[in-house]
Amino acid sequence: MKQEFKIIANNIENNTRVLDVGCGDGVLIEYLKQEKNIDVRGLEISKDKVQTCISKGLTVIEGNAEIDLKQFPNNSFDYLPGAAGSGSCRIWACSPASCRRPACPSGC
Repeated sequence: MKQEFKIIANNIENNTRVLDVGCGDGVLIEYLKQEKNIDVRGLEISKDKVQTCISKGLTVIEGNAEIDLKQFPNNSFDYLPGAAGSGSCRIWACSPASCRRPACPSGC
């Protein structure tokens, strides 16, 4: 697992809800699900990577973050690692009162 994924995982509390935007092949999702008992979902633009995730038994949908994040209701997730394909290992921690929409910097 990539070093930045380990850093992200260490900063996410157990038993929380996570949306991994741009989840790639699901390595981080798989780890969070297995090791931290996290309700984790993925959103990925690449059809091939979505299929890879699904073949691992992960919950991932195909979509574009700029368009498809609006389908998630307000306060759906506690953490959004690497949200909106930022390319960084930034984590947005959202409290139920402050998370407006997934991957919305002004809401988290």
